[in-house]
Amino acid sequence: MLSLKATGRAGTIVLKNIEIKKKLSFLDYIFGGCEMGLHIFVDFTLSNGKPDQPNSLHYLDPQKNQYDQAMRSVGSVLQNYDND
Repeated sequence: MLSLKATGRAGTIVLKNIEIKKKLSFLDYIFGGCEMGLHIFVDFTLSNGKPDQPNSLHYLDPQKNQYDQAMRSVGSVLQNYDND
């Protein structure tokens, strides 16, 4: 609640019920005991192309497969925060 009292050119500000909240970071949650788990879901429908075609998201070559690259990138970071 904020109330203002004007007295001429100067004024008084009265603050009641002030609450200060700390903005928590990712590491605050981890150090506080928060556990993380990684779940990956892949759309294997043919709408993303056939697995034997190089332009498909499911192409069987791991060096060129966008899904595989994304899962490895995210997994390599999150594995450090998963205790099991």
